[in-house]
Amino acid sequence: MTIYDVITKWELDKVPINLNRHSRSSINLLTEDVESCYTSLLKPHLGRIHQSLHTATTIAEATAPVESLALPLVFSKQIVLPDPLYSILSRKANSTWNRLPESGNNSFSDSPAIYSQWKTYWSTKFEDRIQYLNERLPMLVERLLKIRELVKLGFIVLQPWEPIVDPEIPNLKKTIVELKKNAQVLKEITERFNQDKYHLGARIGAIGVVAGSDHPPTGLKKGTPMWVGDKTEILLMGLFHSLLSQRLSSNFIETLPGDRVVFDFVRSGGIPNPEQKGLVPRINIPNLSSSLWEEIVAIRKDSELIGKFQDLFCELSFVEPAIQTDLLVQQMLEIERKLREDSSLKKFVKLPFAEMSVGTIVGMASNAVTGSAFPVALAAGALSAAGMFLFELTTDYISKESAEKRKRRDLVVRINEGLKKT
Repeated sequence: MTIYDVITKWELDKVPINLNRHSRSSINLLTEDVESCYTSLLKPHLGRIHQSLHTATTIAEATAPVESLALPLVFSKQIVLPDPLYSILSRKANSTWNRLPESGNNSFSDSPAIYSQWKTYWSTKFEDRIQYLNERLPMLVERLLKIRELVKLGFIVLQPWEPIVDPEIPNLKKTIVELKKNAQVLKEITERFNQDKYHLGARIGAIGVVAGSDHPPTGLKKGTPMWVGDKTEILLMGLFHSLLSQRLSSNFIETLPGDRVVFDFVRSGGIPNPEQKGLVPRINIPNLSSSLWEEIVAIRKDSELIGKFQDLFCELSFVEPAIQTDLLVQQMLEIERKLREDSSLKKFVKLPFAEMSVGTIVGMASNAVTGSAFPVALAAGALSAAGMFLFELTTDYISKESAEKRKRRDLVVRINEGLKKT
């Protein structure tokens, strides 16, 4: 059963949605149906990406325009989005949410957390629950129906993040405690950018913090950038993104620059500011963000050039020999030129081009990490004391054995995808 089967079975696609006719026990069956859609993790898929958790959540929950997916749909084979119905209806998701600092839970830190007022069905007052669903479900179902065609084609895949995070919460707590012990590294990775460049949670988003007035005793001037005192939520987001990359076999595409700092620190084996390979500094590709969603869907389905462009990004995600990389980059630049000249795309493009960094798109999780060798990096960084959990997140991309396993997996996925087309 898929979430779309659930929507049809419960007639959630009928307007207006009215659950007043259902009993509480009937709603319980609905929640069980939603949970049954996600009993196993996604199988590996070449060219899969996941965005910053806050970005993906706002798109899935219809608080950001669906057209925000335009550019990721151009350069990725598959985008992972959370299922908003799972988040609000699943008892398991509710349990996960209530264990995180973003819900107001202070078990991660001695300091009070910055928290969201967001509620699930199960955390809403009993007498208000049906009304909650009547108010929330219409826009969530509408968003799911809007992306249904691309889900059906495999260009978008729905996967809740809560089942991935939940069993690791004890490890996440221990890891954050260890990371906080190294004050120098902590400052480097959590204050490299202003506070508004770091997402603090899936639903909190980013918060700008500046001094509201002069403070002569400290020399602080009004408007001076400041940071939250407790770094738990910044660290937690970076660990979430690392965990999702590992469990979903996907590349992480950040929305804010701060989102990537902790992620890169973990994935590089404890290097606070790892060096990145420069493949192609910048490329210009058609900006479809101002197009209508129907146009974006049509382009994603039918553009042969965009298909070739995505294939090259898949190749860049695991190649190593310099000459092979150079050949791929040359091909990418040639396709970039053709994309800019493609008359079938031009009619949809209101803003001529989007300048993108290939390093950002391909991501450090795609062999774009240099710096120390793995054993040196792990010993020199702050991760060596943080236990097996971080060790596993790190070795997944840095160790030679894991890299070879990933290449073999990618090869199998490519063969399987090729067989589907024959």
